[in-house]
Amino acid sequence: MSDIQKPKEIQQCAALISKHFDIEPNEFQTNGEFLTSNETLLTTLTRVISYMLEKDMTRLMNGLYRIDVDENDFKKALFESNPDKVSENIALLIIKRQLQKVKFRNQYSE
Repeated sequence: MSDIQKPKEIQQCAALISKHFDIEPNEFQTNGEFLTSNETLLTTLTRVISYMLEKDMTRLMNGLYRIDVDENDFKKALFESNPDKVSENIALLIIKRQLQKVKFRNQYSE
């Protein structure tokens, strides 16, 4: 991830991802607090996406639909990526999309 996000934005992003993908919130928490760094969020989400790709593709697809990840971007990440990077590339798409929502909401709530 190229941009450094504010810890609050990372927390909001993690909460949205947890909600939209039916992931237990504690997957994105340390000591009861949501993750606050880009790298930790990416690492955690990559692990979760890897699991979903192997065991629960329906939940992954439903979540991607709910958050409105571009279908072409998803296909590119799935089929045109280095096979070792597929989960990470999908995680990056999800984080990017959720951060767009967080920033938009924060901008218009002020």
